[in-house]
Amino acid sequence: RHQLEQLNYFSNVTMNSTLDSRVLSSLLIAAEKKIFHQSFDPNNAQEFYQSLARSYYAYGQEDNVGENSVLLSSALLEIDSIIKALLFAAKEGWDTNAFCSYARSCSMSNDQIKVIENFWDKESRQIITSIYERSRWTSSFSYLSWRLDVKVMSKDSNDINEPVALFELRTKPSSLASSNSAIQNKDTSSSACFEMDRSELEGLIQSLRDVEMKLNEFSIQKS
Repeated sequence: RHQLEQLNYFSNVTMNSTLDSRVLSSLLIAAEKKIFHQSFDPNNAQEFYQSLARSYYAYGQEDNVGENSVLLSSALLEIDSIIKALLFAAKEGWDTNAFCSYARSCSMSNDQIKVIENFWDKESRQIITSIYERSRWTSSFSYLSWRLDVKVMSKDSNDINEPVALFELRTKPSSLASSNSAIQNKDTSSSACFEMDRSELEGLIQSLRDVEMKLNEFSIQKS
């Protein structure tokens, strides 16, 4: 929830850049590494923005961007718009066509749009997954194992020699929960072992089919 609240910060985003395509590509990669694979707080990011400005906006300039307050201010505004656009695209689950259309609406050059296209083609799935993982507290599916067995003892004689399925289900904690200082360095995964007979398994399979149908309906509506 905390990450989703932070993403509300990125409304009314307009992306702009004066960088040439080669430098823009390098900046996108550096920003993606920090934002989506390390810790990043958009409300406390000036140090990171300034490091990007000094690394990429000094390129081809006579004045050092760190020593020119006007150039630094302009660079920081551009970096802010680029990072906001990346986060907004990830939050909305944009595909490459959607991101490129957005870039055109922001009057990006054809070369810059090509950089964005190549970048989002390669990185969007991992970026969107990272945003999703970092925005939830609930555990997720990790592993399922099963085997068949035959009952040889039972209070009910009708159950003897009936096959049953034995399951072990494991879950893993979310990234947010794992980062909690109170549980770091601890194994917070959990597992459950249980058995099901044929009728119980059929009921479970039907329930899973119902879930799959609803998910498919939602995906069609969203598209």
